[in-house]
Amino acid sequence: MNLTLDRLSALAAIRSIRCGTAPGVQSGLASLRRTGIAAPELPEGRKRWSASCIDLSALGLARDTRGSHPIEIAVPSEHDRIRSKTFSSILHTAPLPKGAFIDAGQDFRIASPELVFVEMGAVMQPEVQALLGYELTGSFSRNPSDPRGGTVAYGIPPATSVEKIERFLSQCEGNAGVTQSRQVIGYVANNAWSPAEAVIAALMALPLEYLGYGMGRLVLNDRQIAADELARSGARGSRVPDILVPGTCVGINYDSFYHLDLDSVIEAACACALAPNDKTLAAALENARRSVRDKVLDDLRRNRELAAQGLVVLPATSEDLYRKGGFDELMLEVFRTIELLSGKDMAESRRALASHAVCERRQTLIWSLLAWEQGRSYAREQVERERRGILRIKNPQIIEVDMVI
Repeated sequence: MNLTLDRLSALAAIRSIRCGTAPGVQSGLASLRRTGIAAPELPEGRKRWSASCIDLSALGLARDTRGSHPIEIAVPSEHDRIRSKTFSSILHTAPLPKGAFIDAGQDFRIASPELVFVEMGAVMQPEVQALLGYELTGSFSRNPSDPRGGTVAYGIPPATSVEKIERFLSQCEGNAGVTQSRQVIGYVANNAWSPAEAVIAALMALPLEYLGYGMGRLVLNDRQIAADELARSGARGSRVPDILVPGTCVGINYDSFYHLDLDSVIEAACACALAPNDKTLAAALENARRSVRDKVLDDLRRNRELAAQGLVVLPATSEDLYRKGGFDELMLEVFRTIELLSGKDMAESRRALASHAVCERRQTLIWSLLAWEQGRSYAREQVERERRGILRIKNPQIIEVDMVI
């Protein structure tokens, strides 16, 4: 059997491989051979295509990974289309760059990360496609079966890079999705470390017409080496600010709900209250308290050490994203800091805050992109707005957002 997974089916496979849940692919995405489309072949002993023909377990995918949606496959010709509701056959009529697919073994090929990004430009909101770009070029991967709420893999090699996607796009003339993809990739930066960091960076970078703040491509997780005299005085040898705004001395560090493990202090304190004379529990409470305190002190020292190197890094928190108006408030502080310390005119970005109606729409967008249950309803609201043309004229065939984020 030969089968070439495409579009969202390929994206699910890429995520599974990156998350380490594809038992048939142990060597990682980068080691897989680049190839072309294979004509589909029925498994031995089968006379017609059906759901029972395909075992995706080698790629770490259950048949219900995308619910009732068909498995998307690329086919080399009209003759090779599979006549079954289980499958959606995709014929690429325009030429694709060499090596647009990857041989995943077990008789499966999958669309490359670059091709998946380009294809999503035809069916995805620009803001969501930008987040996909940050994921594919970053060191994290969303869950293949539950991209919004599932377990995220961190600290993994990128699937591709901004430069590789741009090079791929330069050879994709005539393919669906190219126009939007060329626009969106300009707002994506390499090396995002988490989904929340990607949301912040995307919103900052995207233009005002996409409800962003118009700051252009940013610099993510760029290690700053301490000056010799700082290192000799006891400072850390290097620090890594999450986001830096090019041409300025200003950046952002994001601290999530879990940045400080306060729950461990509460749990230890409750245990001590039940057994006040237990020295082991008392020591556990002190260790938990000290761990949180050490983290707070390290954060403060990080900001001091970066400031001593000419960088002002403002903290961003989960509350800035989830609280209504919180992110607009943070960005106003970022604009003012840039203007005061770097002398850069932020008048264009300030336009993002000029309209109450636009700020309301942006807040809905932010909530739709976050990893919480309510985000699903906000995402549906965003898609419906797109389809009705309330925000801007857009492709009416926008895919269901929860399949992607």
